[in-house]
Amino acid sequence: MGTDKVAGKVYAVLDSNALLQIYRGVGLFEQIEESLDVKPIFVCPDAVLKELEDIESRGGELSRAARLALEVATGICSELKTGEKSGDNSVIKAALELQEEGSKVLVVTSDRELRKRLRTLGIKTVYYRESQHRFEVEVKDVL
Repeated sequence: MGTDKVAGKVYAVLDSNALLQIYRGVGLFEQIEESLDVKPIFVCPDAVLKELEDIESRGGELSRAARLALEVATGICSELKTGEKSGDNSVIKAALELQEEGSKVLVVTSDRELRKRLRTLGIKTVYYRESQHRFEVEVKDVL
């Protein structure tokens, strides 16, 4: 993987659909920090950034959302090289590798299917609650 990692740190692995919420005015990073009472290290797997690039190239409003998400992500997040083609698989691989190194890891997503997969692997999530227009930590005793 392509970043320096320190055991004991808290990582937030971001999925593309979470990053796309920025375009809707959601304060993604601020809400995560508020929910956790700690500033995590934000990371984006390589395949997630590739997904956003692909969306950006299509045109339309979603393209503008992807462009903004990419700009914000590349300014705030560290990129993790996973070698995966699928965004979801790269998120899972990044989270598992960070956990294996002894780090505390959360995945930030609004993808229900991915959340189910993560739960079966014991990975905690931060998810977008549409009704409240904010991200929430799935399990409060993460840290």
